[in-house]
Amino acid sequence: MERRGRVFIPEQIKTTQTRVEKLKDTEEMALLVFLLLKTKLKLSDLLSWFNKDPVKRQNYLKEHVYWLADYGFLPVLFPKTHQAYLNQWKRLCSHLFGIHQATFEMLKKSLGPYKKNFFLCFVLTTTYCNTQICHEIFTPNISSKSSCSSSSIILNV
Repeated sequence: MERRGRVFIPEQIKTTQTRVEKLKDTEEMALLVFLLLKTKLKLSDLLSWFNKDPVKRQNYLKEHVYWLADYGFLPVLFPKTHQAYLNQWKRLCSHLFGIHQATFEMLKKSLGPYKKNFFLCFVLTTTYCNTQICHEIFTPNISSKSSCSSSSIILNV
């Protein structure tokens, strides 16, 4: 629970980005982190369909096929398990930045707040909430026009 709000600072993200750019053609961990940073895929997606299906992989990357260099048509890009990559990532972050128990989610979350336009998503848990009440509470931008029960409301920040 305590790791939930932890993120990398911009300098650490910059360092990570530069290192993986240089090493992505020779190290599989660098390629994995590079793809996490460049794509909108989660680690579970990278290690499942993206990892095992070269055709889907090529279709997903379309104009960025060069990211994979010579590895694009390999049957499996990442042979290790999720846990093995996580342990390697924790060791790497501990060694480079002194951050213990780092996660891949921290990497993804670290990119969010530093982007120019980002959104906060609030999920209403009330069971009965009509549109007018939602308009009064959340004036900016409502994604749903019907009832608000268990729907997401996106606010511009």
